[in-house]
Amino acid sequence: MDIAGLIESTVFFLVVLALIAVPLENLAPLVRRRARRAGLACDAVHLLLTKRIGDVLAVPLIALAGAVLRPLAVPQEMQAAVAGQPVALQVLEALLIADLCGYWVHRLSHEIGPLWRLHAVHHASENLDWLATARQHPLDAALRKCVKAVPAFLIGFSYTAIAWFAAASLALSLVAFLVHANVRMRLGFLEWVHISPRFHHWHHALAPVNRNYAEQFPLWDALFGTLHLPVDGSWPPAYGTSQPVPDGWLRQMLHPFARTARPTGEARERPG
Repeated sequence: MDIAGLIESTVFFLVVLALIAVPLENLAPLVRRRARRAGLACDAVHLLLTKRIGDVLAVPLIALAGAVLRPLAVPQEMQAAVAGQPVALQVLEALLIADLCGYWVHRLSHEIGPLWRLHAVHHASENLDWLATARQHPLDAALRKCVKAVPAFLIGFSYTAIAWFAAASLALSLVAFLVHANVRMRLGFLEWVHISPRFHHWHHALAPVNRNYAEQFPLWDALFGTLHLPVDGSWPPAYGTSQPVPDGWLRQMLHPFARTARPTGEARERPG
């Protein structure tokens, strides 16, 4: 994609978010706060810059991982059988497999020290809202994108299915902004089918955070014993990490390499 196309897609992305997330947060806020919260400017830089860096880093990482893991690809006969399925079925399978891989890389990012130090940048947000979604380390973003993308090539999905899978993944990326949003939204039984704001807010709860790792389907948390969705409809009392991540975009980029962070913490914010 050329620079003009990149700018155009970015502007479109931001406009869509502004038309959906911002009105929702104003109509039904979970926590009432000032419009200009702490860390707002830093998160805006993350939105405009970090994702682009993560995407650039992901391309060679995916190529390298694909080459290294090529011996683990399924046999040619099985690849042909997979590619011979209806495209819609292939896309659904690819989404499920990607989310399963995303579940495990996300979970390991909380359980393995070096991975947590990268991922802690995202969890450091004490005021959860749609813009806080963008706060992440580009190495963390690139790693997760790689882990979710490579299996689709090794299994043998057709190029058409992979193209639709990529488009569906891009569309679903909008969901990430909605589930982080500062909005008191209940989806009834659908909360058990697809992740919701309440589902993901509990993942960002200050302590403990060893739950709700799925990025699309709560099925994986249910299967692996990490699902936490209180039937009383409650929301977490606080967000953040026990060892604060510094303010400022550059310092957050350097933080994972400067000191250790652990996935536990103390109360910061209580929803009203």
